[in-house]
Amino acid sequence: MTADDVPQVLQIWADNNLHEGTHTIQSFLNVDPEGFVVAVDDSTGMCAGVFVHPDTAFIGLYGVDPQYQKLGIGWQMWRKMMAHIGDRNAGLYAVPEHQSMYRDRAGFTHEDSRLMLLYESDSVRTHTLVKNIDGIRVQRITDSIENLVIEYDREVHRFSRARLLPHVFREPDSMALVAIDEYDDSVVGYGCFRTNNIGKAMSGPLYANNDAVAELLVYKMIENFAIIETNGLLYMTLDSNPGGIRIAEKLGLHKHEELP
Repeated sequence: MTADDVPQVLQIWADNNLHEGTHTIQSFLNVDPEGFVVAVDDSTGMCAGVFVHPDTAFIGLYGVDPQYQKLGIGWQMWRKMMAHIGDRNAGLYAVPEHQSMYRDRAGFTHEDSRLMLLYESDSVRTHTLVKNIDGIRVQRITDSIENLVIEYDREVHRFSRARLLPHVFREPDSMALVAIDEYDDSVVGYGCFRTNNIGKAMSGPLYANNDAVAELLVYKMIENFAIIETNGLLYMTLDSNPGGIRIAEKLGLHKHEELP
């Protein structure tokens, strides 16, 4: 797969009512270009298994143009992608109707008890979000602060995503902000919003030391990312994250799907 394939891939996902950031694929292509597989003829489908860690891949963007489904194209792409992963670990989120297929036929037998909650709305309300915190400064992620944000992310994930994050922070049509404790200039949270393939804004990643900082970051991103006000927001959080769920409720979003 090349960067030239991205617009068609995003359209295939939209045709399957699936969502992805308009420039997220390019960010991951820079990290693991061999992890992306496309059906070349008319770009009828694609599948990705990208190594986000030397020993762990994440699978996504698996879809076939509806008019070419049930012809074996998806299975061929899946096999090629799994050959890239080999015997290393891999994980994925499944739409509920396909969960049994991944578990029973594809060998993904370990099921996390947590669910990814997908919220969306054509409009948001922000009047109850935290808007200011004494001693906390929110700013764009710039070159001068980038390494501190990457180190903060490493503490969250327990491994470094230094190859990926600089691309994420620089995606066009996106907003990447960091919260700084002015007492010692330490990072206490960061977040990114971006446009997606159906014209809405899309959240993620979003990490913070506490719920108030997370709310402040969301408020500042909405305040500075006009597409949210005009086109709406797609927002994701785990069901084990009460603070993340509370943000969705404060924004007036409705829960669209639960992904195992």
